[in-house]
Amino acid sequence: MINTEHIYRLMLIHNQRKDYKNDKDDWYVRDLLCDLKHFCDEYGIDFNNELEKAERFYEAELWQQATVK
Repeated sequence: MINTEHIYRLMLIHNQRKDYKNDKDDWYVRDLLCDLKHFCDEYGIDFNNELEKAERFYEAELWQQATVK
């Protein structure tokens, strides 16, 4: 079952905690990824394929940021 409220809550937690340098356990990121994987399962989306695409988008954004500076 997809719990969009849970995903939203975890995103808020991440936003609130991203500046807290002493927190070594990023459990909320793992939990968010787990929920996204459940979402993909429920809607027939290939999570690993989308994760690979996201990695390419991420690399392209990093490259774009580096070239803008």
